[in-house]
Amino acid sequence: MHLLIVEDEELDVIALQRAFTKHNVPFDMTVARNGAEALHMLRGTELDQQRIPGPVLILLDVNMPRMNGIEFLKALRADTELQQLPVFMLTTSDEERDVIAAYSLGISGYLLKQDIGEDCEKLVQLINAYADVVHFPEQ
Repeated sequence: MHLLIVEDEELDVIALQRAFTKHNVPFDMTVARNGAEALHMLRGTELDQQRIPGPVLILLDVNMPRMNGIEFLKALRADTELQQLPVFMLTTSDEERDVIAAYSLGISGYLLKQDIGEDCEKLVQLINAYADVVHFPEQ
């Protein structure tokens, strides 16, 4: 399992990385700072970049510069090679329009950062359980 964290806030990225390391989550992790960068990583479209190996699970923020989470989801779902990837929104936005837009684009769950807590233990447990029980297609 490869975990792609799409998040522009450095402190949130550090907290997530620490939580997954602390709980010995055996996933490779990659960080993208916005949706456009994440798409390049998933497609391997930068000259010096390899495509992220699958299976991939995405943790996605809503509010980011350049390409936000909703715009990223639209592009992801329009791409026949990437549209099946599981995405969990992890955001501070509790705006109903963001929740509705994200679910209409096929996310696996909408998680509020304030509900996860600083140690991210609930998120780590969720991701671990998800990866343990879900069967992914061969990549």
